[in-house]
Amino acid sequence: MKVLFVMRDIKMCEHLGIMYISSILKKNGHETDLVQTDLEDYEKKIKDFSPDILAYTTTTGEHKPLIDINKKIKKTFPHLISLFGGPHPTFFPEMIESEGVDIICRGEGEFIILDLVNALKEKKSIDNIQGIWVKKDNKIFKNPMQPLTKDLDLIPFPDREIIYNHDKNLKEFGEKRILIGRGCPFRCTYCFNNRLSNLYGAEWDRVRKRSVSNVIKEVKEIIEKYPVEFIRIVDDTFIMCDKKWLEEFAEMFKKEINIPFFCNVRANLVTEDVVRLLKKAGCFSIFMAIETGDEKVRNTLLKRNMSDEDLFKACKLLRNADIKYGFYNMFGLPVENALEVDFKTLDLNIKLKPTMAWSSIFTPFPKTELGEYCIKHGYFDGDFDKIEANPKIGSVLKFKNKKEKRQIENLHKLFGITVEFPFLRPLTKQLIKLPPNKLFNIINMGWYGWVLKVRMSTIKITIPKLFKWAKVVMKHTKSE
Repeated sequence: MKVLFVMRDIKMCEHLGIMYISSILKKNGHETDLVQTDLEDYEKKIKDFSPDILAYTTTTGEHKPLIDINKKIKKTFPHLISLFGGPHPTFFPEMIESEGVDIICRGEGEFIILDLVNALKEKKSIDNIQGIWVKKDNKIFKNPMQPLTKDLDLIPFPDREIIYNHDKNLKEFGEKRILIGRGCPFRCTYCFNNRLSNLYGAEWDRVRKRSVSNVIKEVKEIIEKYPVEFIRIVDDTFIMCDKKWLEEFAEMFKKEINIPFFCNVRANLVTEDVVRLLKKAGCFSIFMAIETGDEKVRNTLLKRNMSDEDLFKACKLLRNADIKYGFYNMFGLPVENALEVDFKTLDLNIKLKPTMAWSSIFTPFPKTELGEYCIKHGYFDGDFDKIEANPKIGSVLKFKNKKEKRQIENLHKLFGITVEFPFLRPLTKQLIKLPPNKLFNIINMGWYGWVLKVRMSTIKITIPKLFKWAKVVMKHTKSE
């Protein structure tokens, strides 16, 4: 069977979900390829590759344009089977009712999609495969979730070539992403992990880690094939593991790999022992989620269960170990005094003195606890088609008035540089009153791009690389 992954634009990012699924399909005798509809003649690609299945992975916000693209393709190629996976169909399976959508995959998809493609190849029924919903003859077959794969070592390493064949710059770029673990026991109200724990039950709460030897093997294979200066571990919380695993990782990663890396950690799990082991392994930088500077909002509305004291303690330990740290923050939360809360976030970040302070606009994703809260309390009308993948980096929530909404969105764009240079705070407070403009967008993306690639990693900086990053910034701000 031939599977064509359909996406709009790679955008200089290693899409691990597609890479994992492509790998397991290839290892079982199937063919895969990828097309970027924003950049390529997708009709020509379909004619040349002649796929059996069109595979889409989508988040909320990206779902509507991908459904529209699929409709256009199916008008010309009605015989092709369309398969949608990713967060949106997992939490919003009703999307199968959309015109042109034949099958949806819910949850971790590697073995689900392998079962599906094998069954199609062997001309067997697909109506009862766990993890998928199937639309056939105006009837929808709704199957239960497939049990989680407990041994992650069974999953083949990601197929990086499926992305690199379409983005040579990404292939040559010295940073590579890896995923080590899955699952999360925490109940943050805005996060998909909370919803997955409801779908999978207690199994999702138990964090599954690949063996250290499996991780080392993958990184060695990457190093043999591609230039690598820096490893980005993209687990939600890398240190969610027992001490024995982390000790083994610290020993083996330093000895066998010895390349600096980045990871995400949770502030209230950061201890002297954890920091010591991270440093020993070669950790260069980390990110922690603050989300908001208002401790009450953080621990009641968001259910982060994390105090300001936890944050200050973690930062001190990381500073003492010379590990660079950054923060994730959310602006425009569903609270009565949203702008006031966002300034608290700005001020707390300034006090904590991170190497990088990242911010995003809160999005009420479907069927998350906070998404439902927004609908119930009138902050959002429940029309998830309003959520866009990025274009204007704006909020879909209702605020007191347009002025407050504008100031929140502008503060989001000027946040990172204001944290870095606190003397700008009074000026920022005035600038956010201006209408939205391209300069704020360029400052936002340019600053984050610079700090993330230059200060939070060990990538060597060259003039050609700077020009490439500048092109990416301009590309993503052009339409705003």
